[in-house]
Amino acid sequence: MEAIWDYIKENILAIIAIVISLIALYQNNRSDKTNIKREIKKKQAELKTLSSINHFVGDSTMGDTMIRKQVLQSEIEQLKSLL
Repeated sequence: MEAIWDYIKENILAIIAIVISLIALYQNNRSDKTNIKREIKKKQAELKTLSSINHFVGDSTMGDTMIRKQVLQSEIEQLKSLL
């Protein structure tokens, strides 16, 4: 038991650095997930807005909107897979 205490006393700075690194890694992971969730919400809001548009100026606008909706849906699925 005394050997363990001696080891801890000799390497206290290394142990503190490891603990701080683990805490920083955990916080970074949480932050990444929060950013991904925020991005998903933005894309879902844009998709909802595009879906609620009932009047189109022309065929090309409608086609562009459909393509954008498909791209948004794909991006949302990709982001969800990262969570």
